Amino acid sequence: MLLLGALKKKVEEFLLSNTDSVNCISIMNLARLYDMKTLLADARSYLQEHVKEVVETEEMHLLQEGDLIEVLEANDSQEDNFLFIQNTVIAEKLMHNTRCLSSRVQEFMRSSGSADPPKQLSLAVSNDGGEMWLCTDLNTLKWQPIQQPPFEIHDYSACASPGG
Repeated sequence: MLLLGALKKKVEEFLLSNTDSVNCISIMNLARLYDMKTLLADARSYLQEHVKEVVETEEMHLLQEGDLIEVLEANDSQEDNFLFIQNTVIAEKLMHNTRCLSSRVQEFMRSSGSADPPKQLSLAVSNDGGEMWLCTDLNTLKWQPIQQPPFEIHDYSACASPGG
Protein backbone atom coordinates (compact mmCIF):
# COMPACT_ATOMS: atom_id res chain seq x y z
CA MET A 1 0.00 0.00 0.00
CA LEU A 2 2.68 2.54 0.99
CA LEU A 3 5.44 1.07 -1.17
CA LEU A 4 5.67 4.04 -3.52
CA GLY A 5 8.29 6.43 -2.12
CA ALA A 6 6.60 9.74 -2.96
CA LEU A 7 3.19 8.57 -1.76
CA LYS A 8 4.72 7.16 1.42
CA LYS A 9 6.39 10.52 2.13
CA LYS A 10 3.11 12.44 1.58
CA VAL A 11 1.21 10.07 3.87
CA GLU A 12 3.92 10.46 6.50
CA GLU A 13 3.73 14.27 6.27
CA PHE A 14 -0.06 14.15 6.59
CA LEU A 15 0.08 11.87 9.63
CA LEU A 16 2.80 14.01 11.25
CA SER A 17 0.46 16.99 11.15
CA ASN A 18 -2.55 15.01 12.37
CA THR A 19 -1.20 13.04 15.33
CA ASP A 20 -3.33 13.36 18.45
CA SER A 21 -4.20 11.40 21.59
CA VAL A 22 -6.90 9.40 19.81
CA ASN A 23 -4.62 8.05 17.06
CA CYS A 24 -0.99 8.23 18.25
CA ILE A 25 -0.79 4.52 19.15
CA SER A 26 -2.17 3.45 15.76
CA ILE A 27 0.21 5.86 14.06
CA MET A 28 3.15 4.37 15.97
CA ASN A 29 2.17 0.88 14.84
CA LEU A 30 1.67 2.03 11.23
CA ALA A 31 5.00 3.89 11.24
CA ARG A 32 6.75 0.80 12.56
CA LEU A 33 5.11 -1.41 9.91
CA TYR A 34 6.13 0.84 7.00
CA ASP A 35 9.51 1.93 8.43
CA MET A 36 8.64 5.63 8.82
CA LYS A 37 11.26 6.61 11.38
CA THR A 38 10.34 10.30 11.64
CA LEU A 39 6.66 9.49 12.13
CA LEU A 40 7.46 6.82 14.71
CA ALA A 41 9.66 9.20 16.71
CA ASP A 42 6.99 11.92 16.55
CA ALA A 43 4.18 9.59 17.65
CA ARG A 44 6.31 8.20 20.51
CA SER A 45 7.11 11.71 21.65
CA TYR A 46 3.43 12.64 21.49
CA LEU A 47 2.50 9.57 23.56
CA GLN A 48 5.07 10.37 26.25
CA GLU A 49 4.01 14.03 26.45
CA HIS A 50 0.26 13.27 26.52
CA VAL A 51 0.11 10.04 28.53
CA LYS A 52 -2.86 11.12 30.64
CA GLU A 53 -5.02 11.88 27.58
CA VAL A 54 -3.93 8.78 25.63
CA VAL A 55 -4.79 6.51 28.58
CA GLU A 56 -8.43 7.56 28.25
CA THR A 57 -8.67 6.51 24.58
CA GLU A 58 -9.91 3.25 23.14
CA GLU A 59 -6.52 2.68 21.48
CA MET A 60 -4.83 1.55 24.69
CA HIS A 61 -5.31 -2.11 23.75
CA LEU A 62 -3.13 -1.51 20.65
CA LEU A 63 -0.12 -0.43 22.71
CA GLN A 64 2.77 -2.84 22.24
CA GLU A 65 4.77 -4.10 25.20
CA GLY A 66 7.94 -2.25 24.18
CA ASP A 67 6.02 1.03 23.92
CA LEU A 68 4.47 0.46 27.33
CA ILE A 69 7.91 -0.08 28.85
CA GLU A 70 9.24 3.08 27.15
CA VAL A 71 6.40 5.17 28.56
CA LEU A 72 6.98 3.81 32.07
CA GLU A 73 10.73 4.43 31.88
CA ALA A 74 10.31 7.95 30.47
CA ASN A 75 7.90 9.04 33.21
CA ASP A 76 9.40 9.95 36.60
CA SER A 77 6.09 9.91 38.48
CA GLN A 78 5.37 6.55 40.13
CA GLU A 79 1.75 7.61 40.59
CA ASP A 80 1.36 8.37 36.88
CA ASN A 81 3.06 5.06 36.05
CA PHE A 82 0.69 3.21 38.35
CA LEU A 83 -2.35 4.90 36.81
CA PHE A 84 -1.02 4.16 33.33
CA ILE A 85 -0.45 0.47 34.04
CA GLN A 86 -3.78 0.24 35.85
CA ASN A 87 -5.63 1.70 32.88
CA THR A 88 -3.72 -0.56 30.51
CA VAL A 89 -4.75 -3.62 32.51
CA ILE A 90 -8.34 -2.48 32.70
CA ALA A 91 -8.57 -1.49 29.05
CA GLU A 92 -7.32 -4.86 27.90
CA LYS A 93 -9.17 -6.82 30.60
CA LEU A 94 -5.86 -8.53 31.30
CA MET A 95 -6.94 -9.75 34.69
CA HIS A 96 -8.56 -12.63 32.77
CA ASN A 97 -5.51 -13.36 30.61
CA THR A 98 -2.88 -14.72 32.99
CA ARG A 99 0.01 -14.84 30.52
CA CYS A 100 -0.37 -11.20 29.44
CA LEU A 101 -1.05 -9.90 32.93
CA SER A 102 1.91 -11.74 34.37
CA SER A 103 4.42 -10.05 32.07
CA ARG A 104 2.90 -6.58 32.50
CA VAL A 105 2.56 -6.81 36.27
CA GLN A 106 6.10 -8.14 36.62
CA GLU A 107 7.44 -5.36 34.37
CA PHE A 108 5.57 -2.80 36.46
CA MET A 109 6.98 -4.21 39.68
CA ARG A 110 10.50 -4.14 38.22
CA SER A 111 10.07 -0.55 37.05
CA SER A 112 8.65 0.69 40.35
CA GLY A 113 12.14 1.78 41.36
CA SER A 114 12.07 0.27 44.84
CA ALA A 115 15.49 -0.98 45.93
CA ASP A 116 13.94 -2.96 48.79
CA PRO A 117 10.49 -4.19 47.71
CA PRO A 118 8.12 -5.61 50.32
CA LYS A 119 8.10 -9.40 50.66
CA GLN A 120 4.41 -9.77 49.79
CA LEU A 121 3.28 -7.74 46.77
CA SER A 122 -0.42 -7.38 45.96
CA LEU A 123 -2.31 -5.73 43.15
CA ALA A 124 -5.93 -4.59 43.05
CA VAL A 125 -7.69 -3.52 39.86
CA SER A 126 -11.19 -2.46 38.95
CA ASN A 127 -13.16 -1.72 35.82
CA ASP A 128 -15.48 1.13 34.85
CA GLY A 129 -18.44 -0.86 36.19
CA GLY A 130 -17.03 -0.78 39.72
CA GLU A 131 -16.09 -4.46 39.88
CA MET A 132 -12.83 -4.99 41.79
CA TRP A 133 -10.33 -7.84 42.03
CA LEU A 134 -7.35 -8.48 44.28
CA CYS A 135 -4.28 -10.58 43.53
CA THR A 136 -2.31 -11.31 46.71
CA ASP A 137 0.19 -13.65 45.08
CA LEU A 138 1.74 -12.25 41.93
CA ASN A 139 3.49 -15.55 41.26
CA THR A 140 0.28 -17.53 40.78
CA LEU A 141 -1.89 -14.58 39.64
CA LYS A 142 -5.02 -15.88 41.32
CA TRP A 143 -7.61 -13.10 41.34
CA GLN A 144 -10.35 -12.78 43.94
CA PRO A 145 -13.32 -10.43 43.63
CA ILE A 146 -13.37 -7.86 46.42
CA GLN A 147 -16.29 -5.94 47.84
CA GLN A 148 -16.95 -2.42 46.60
CA PRO A 149 -16.60 0.39 49.12
CA PRO A 150 -19.89 1.43 50.77
CA PHE A 151 -19.68 4.78 48.99
CA GLU A 152 -19.39 5.76 45.34
CA ILE A 153 -15.98 6.83 44.05
CA HIS A 154 -15.03 7.76 40.50
CA ASP A 155 -11.52 7.72 39.02
CA TYR A 156 -9.45 6.60 41.96
CA SER A 157 -6.35 4.55 42.54
CA ALA A 158 -4.13 3.67 45.48
CA CYS A 159 -0.74 2.18 46.25
CA ALA A 160 0.16 0.60 49.56
CA SER A 161 2.89 -1.53 51.01
CA PRO A 162 3.61 -2.93 54.47
CA GLY A 163 5.02 -0.21 56.69
CA GLY A 164 3.70 2.60 54.46
